[in-house]
Amino acid sequence: ENIRAQGFGLICDGVYASGVPVLDLETAPDKSREIISSHLYKIALEHPNNAVVLGCAGMTNIWHKLQPDHQITLIDPVAAAAKLIPVLV
Repeated sequence: ENIRAQGFGLICDGVYASGVPVLDLETAPDKSREIISSHLYKIALEHPNNAVVLGCAGMTNIWHKLQPDHQITLIDPVAAAAKLIPVLV
């Protein structure tokens, strides 16, 4: 519902939870990356020409390790937010 409210409903094909607790991104990064990677493979099969915005700032430390293993574009949530700030101010 939030996606539609912000005007992105027509361009967002889905919202997917990884099930990885935020703290695990720091304490168990390899296992977290493995779980997230598994989800990304499934998403890429369903939506092969799309990008995935990683939805948690905690993922900013692992996105660059995930990207080489996936054909879809992964977007770092912190970098994306930082680049949008000038547009909003």
